[in-house]
Amino acid sequence: MSDAPPPIRHIASARIVAVRGRDLEVREDRVVAEEPLEIRAAGPRQDPVAIAVTMRTPGHENELAVGFLRTEGLIDGTEIRSVAFGDPGHLSAPDDTVIVRLNRAFDPSKIAVMGMSCGGIQALAVAADPRIKLVGIWNSGILNAPGAAGAPAMEDVRKEQLEKLHSPIFYVNGDKTDIAHDNAMDDYMRITKVPAIQLWREGVGHGGTYSQPNGGEFGKVAVAMLKWQFMGDKAAKKMFIGSNCGFCQDPKWHVASKGIK
Repeated sequence: MSDAPPPIRHIASARIVAVRGRDLEVREDRVVAEEPLEIRAAGPRQDPVAIAVTMRTPGHENELAVGFLRTEGLIDGTEIRSVAFGDPGHLSAPDDTVIVRLNRAFDPSKIAVMGMSCGGIQALAVAADPRIKLVGIWNSGILNAPGAAGAPAMEDVRKEQLEKLHSPIFYVNGDKTDIAHDNAMDDYMRITKVPAIQLWREGVGHGGTYSQPNGGEFGKVAVAMLKWQFMGDKAAKKMFIGSNCGFCQDPKWHVASKGIK
């Protein structure tokens, strides 16, 4: 690990309105700061590759970066050569970038983009990027009239974006109580050019099962999908494909697929 000192931006100033009984006081206060962190990785004689951007409270960036790469299955932890902040000669905020250097080549070719709720719309917004090999949409789907009066505030992505997909895509949603259920179903029906899988689960709403240990039932879908698509795991593929697929054995799961070879 790097011995570089942590960023000093742990706190920030903000103007607040303090309520004291019937009195209001406008004053400055100190709040915990949050900043974006870009995580990059590189092998010997490789240029660093941007892996992800996440929000964090500044401090312990090295551990966060290594932990992220480890839990995403991109490293096993034994191949780390060094961890350091970005180059201040090229970056305006070098402590908002962490570079993990490895003692073996880093393969950036297997990239998935995923998002939940409004994040699913953001994932669809970048899904046409040729570097992306898999798209995962969780409790989300494109609105039929984004930007209309009363529509949620989110990135303006239209149904036409589905025509730009070039990689497999999967949707995971709750039942009718999930506000995104119908939008996801409509997206799936419109997709014709790429392999697509749709799963929705009875008794689950818009919040999914993410708060459960290991992400609950939705977490199982994520792990199986990544094992199938990025590791060629045949057992994982059987969790999704066929009338007797693994998830099909659970009556609460509803599974549909098309374009799968």
